[in-house]
Amino acid sequence: MANRPVTTGLVPTDSWHDQDAAAAWDMVSEDSPARAEQLAMLLAVLAAAHVTDVLEAGVGSGRVAERILDEMPGSRLLGLDGSRAMLDLARSRLERFGERAELREADLSDLALPDSGPFDAVVSVQALHHLEDARKAKCLAELARRLRPGGLLLLRDKVAVDPGVFPDHAVVGRLLGTSMPSTLEAYEAELVAKGDRPAPLELHLRWLRRAGLEPTVLDATGHYVLFAARRSG
Repeated sequence: MANRPVTTGLVPTDSWHDQDAAAAWDMVSEDSPARAEQLAMLLAVLAAAHVTDVLEAGVGSGRVAERILDEMPGSRLLGLDGSRAMLDLARSRLERFGERAELREADLSDLALPDSGPFDAVVSVQALHHLEDARKAKCLAELARRLRPGGLLLLRDKVAVDPGVFPDHAVVGRLLGTSMPSTLEAYEAELVAKGDRPAPLELHLRWLRRAGLEPTVLDATGHYVLFAARRSG
């Protein structure tokens, strides 16, 4: 297993479509200090860019969308998700924003994205790592296509861990408040159970460049990375 990222043997999960599972995820989704820190960065970058029209791919239960709409009163957001259970939670959470928030069912794994936009910004938080690599690349290209020239894509997601440094990675992850198994085998089993397919950081940068964007890493904490990428022009 040496010298290859932990990305094999993964299976999809249907838990996102279950109402109870969606509600349980919603209750614990804010527990990670690393997540809270990177979301604060993401929101600060969005606010500084003075964006108005935002597309969120993988809106989930609407927690990130709620913060965007709260902290940027002049913004409008279209949220996409393939889970009706998650969209039900998001509709309830975002109802107070009225026409500023629009939600649509769209399966990111099938690239069934509505032909909408263009947008000032596209945001995706912890959604694309569930896709196979080829679909991640195509989804990023589709999202980039919906940006206005000069538009901003912000991606916060899980990346693959190289087996050779897993013990060191696990130590730092636990220090940062991330739940990390003590062995590589347990970590791989956890990925399988969650239906996660994380890809290496370098691949994300390559996909973003191929999509016509100029990417950078804003922050890397444990196995979570916050990417920013601008569309040329």
